[in-house]
Amino acid sequence: MKINLVECLMYLAPGAEFALRGNELSGLTWMDERPIPTLAELEAAQVELNKVIIKDWNLLVQKLLGCQLYMKSFYLSKDSLAIAQSFNKLEQVVLITRIEDALAFFMDDLLEELKDYITPEEMDEVNQILKECGFNNIVLQLKAASAMRASSGA
Repeated sequence: MKINLVECLMYLAPGAEFALRGNELSGLTWMDERPIPTLAELEAAQVELNKVIIKDWNLLVQKLLGCQLYMKSFYLSKDSLAIAQSFNKLEQVVLITRIEDALAFFMDDLLEELKDYITPEEMDEVNQILKECGFNNIVLQLKAASAMRASSGA
């Protein structure tokens, strides 16, 4: 089994101090006061991380590709450089880097660019998708002014 040592070490010992050359245990310099995780612990951590990453991110990609907000963003990005840039950054996070903090940041960034176009129903759909995919700590909200504009049809 291939182990991503950095991810596993951060998972097992958040905030731990270490240096790693390459991706082999032999290249690990452990500088933390906590005990160094064993190979068995690292392998178990990789199994857990694989479950979370594969399940959550792949499902998120599948569901976002079919949601109204994604399609709206895609079409609006053709006429707005700001929307295009925000949309492309979000796509990179979802499809490539898969960093949860970046997901929240770039979702908010895209929503800020779409504030004059998004409806509360579309926002609810995205929040439901995030929840279904295990991203329970990310809750997106429309700014008050844009929510009022969207619901009044202005």
